Amino acid sequence: MKFIESKKNIIKLTSLILMVIISILLLNVIAEYIQMKLNSESPFIPDFAIELYLKPKIIQGVILMIGLISSIVLKLIKKDFETLTISILTILIFYLKINNLI
Repeated sequence: MKFIESKKNIIKLTSLILMVIISILLLNVIAEYIQMKLNSESPFIPDFAIELYLKPKIIQGVILMIGLISSIVLKLIKKDFETLTISILTILIFYLKINNLI
């Protein structure tokens, strides 16, 4: 019985850690987006170049936001294993999107 309880605690802790990692990645994407938007005020940078850089950042932010919101909702209804699964899938999809594999 103690083994099952410790396994549940490990799943809870791991899902929380992954949610924190997703939050940090999301803050990073938002910071890069804001930085590029502030630097794009220059008349020497063409608009299409700005769009080429910002479009993947927006997609990455949406992926992370969907994953984080769904993880939070699942965590609130105490579905720890599902939270862990969604968090892992979110980080995996984010990694694949960064490296242009999808």
